[in-house]
Order: sequence, then C-alpha cells, then structure tokens
Amino acid sequence: MRRPTHSIAIGAIFFETIFCGFLITGRNGYAANSVVAPRAAKPIAVFTEKIADKPVFDTLTYPAQIESRVNAMILAESDGVITKIPHPLGAKIRRGEIVAIIRHTDPIYQYQPFIVRAPVTGVINEVYLTRGALVKKGDKLLSITAPNKLRIMIDVAAQDVPFIHSGLVGQLTVSDQSQSLPVTVEGISPSINPMLGTASCELTASKAVEKNLEPGLVGVVTFKVNKRNAFVVPQDAVVYEGNRPYIQLVLANDIAKRIPVKLGELNDGKIEILSGLKSGEQIIDRSAGFVADGARVKIMKSTE
Repeated sequence: MRRPTHSIAIGAIFFETIFCGFLITGRNGYAANSVVAPRAAKPIAVFTEKIADKPVFDTLTYPAQIESRVNAMILAESDGVITKIPHPLGAKIRRGEIVAIIRHTDPIYQYQPFIVRAPVTGVINEVYLTRGALVKKGDKLLSITAPNKLRIMIDVAAQDVPFIHSGLVGQLTVSDQSQSLPVTVEGISPSINPMLGTASCELTASKAVEKNLEPGLVGVVTFKVNKRNAFVVPQDAVVYEGNRPYIQLVLANDIAKRIPVKLGELNDGKIEILSGLKSGEQIIDRSAGFVADGARVKIMKSTE
C-alpha cells in the first residue's frame, strides 16, 4: 500500500512561501516595491534683521583751494625805471602806503616820479621786479593779499549744482589738520564752464576756523545733501536672478521667501531699497549656505 503524499506537498508549499517571502522583503525587512520617505531637509542657519526706515543722505566731495579773499595785483601805470621798492616781501602794508617809485626816462621832458600806492591793506605776497628794472605800462609790479581774510574755492560738477546753494554747510579737511572744519557756501556761479563741466563755488569759514588755515593750502570739502528716510540693507543681503535683484524674507513659519526690489544708491556697503519692502519685515542678511526660495531656515543670534 502506497504512503500518502499530503505531508510532502504541504512541506513544499511552506518552504516556497518562506523563500519567496525572503526574496520579497529583502535583508532589511522592507518590501522591495515599497517607497521610503526622504528625511526632511535640515534648516539653513541664517542671520536676520528687522527692516525699518532710517535717515539717509548723498555725499558730495570736491577738491578745495584755500586762498586770500583780498588779492590785489598792482600794475605799472607808465613806462620808466623802478627806483625804489621800500617794503620787502611779506611786509604788512596799509592802504595808501607807497610800495614803489617809477622814474620817467623821457630824454627831453622831465616828469615827476610816479608814486605807486597800495590799494588795499594786507601783506606783500609777490614782488615781480627789482630796483633798476625797466617797466612798461601794464607790467606786473607786486601783489598784496590779506592772509587773515580767506575764502575756499571748489568746482561743482554740473549734475550736483541743484544740491549746492547759499548757506549750505559742509566739512573741510586739509592735509595738516586731523579734524574737519565747518565751512559755508557763500555763493555758486550760475554758469557752467563748457570746458570743465563745472561751476565755481565760493565758501567761507568763521574767524575761529580761519585761524587754522592759510592761503595756499589744499583740502577736500564734503557735503551731505538730499537727506531723506529710506530702507537701507547690507549689500550682501541682495540676491540676483539674472539681472533682477531680490531680498529674502523670513516668514512666520521660518520659511524663506524672495521678493523683487528696486535698488537705489550704494554707500559704505549699504544699499538703499527704493521699493518692495515694508517696515517691520525680517530680512536675511547672512546665511550659512545657499537659501532657495521656500527653504526652511533657522534664525541665529549674531555674536557681533
């Protein structure tokens, strides 16, 4: 009588089931066809600041020349020979004092010597001729300046003229002074030099300031103009897509969002935002890596 085969068949089915299950699940116990969800992206560390409008201004800077306000050039009024120059270079002169005597050289007629007098009070700044020199009418004899009466001259670029007006206060810096000195615009020429594209501008200083200056010094005058309130952000806070500038905000759920902005002037690493921002918004000014639009971020506290 044959033995029943039911137990053998059942054993084969059980082994096949176990073996196939091993192939399907794999060594790690996951189903071969199942999808493992990716880990959430790690938030990017960022440093932020809350935006608020601040007072800003444009800075205009010009080379400056300090010179005497009184600068009288004395010319010979007749032909002749200089017989006397009574005062040396640097001498203080009062208005009306004799500064030169010219003798006529006509061989026939005898004329009284021509007396040259100082037209202003000041100091002899230049002597162009010496005793015994022949002169013709119109020749330079000497110049007189008043070193205690000064003016500061600058040339203003044509595009800056609308910002410069009488009474505007600036700061003068000269090479031998550690501190800047206040100066005031006295007036500006209404005409533009066609060769230079500039307008002459005269500035004055108080008597206390003039004591620190002397004719011949050069320096730099700086004005702060076009004062206004505006949003100003660090230059590094601006990101670009092509030529389009953006600012990255941090929303309430710590998600970064890019918004388009319009840029203004750049000064000292800060750039003015003309449009696109609102007061109180939190912007990203630095980050530990690239921040994509919509990325999760972690706000860090600055240690600076």
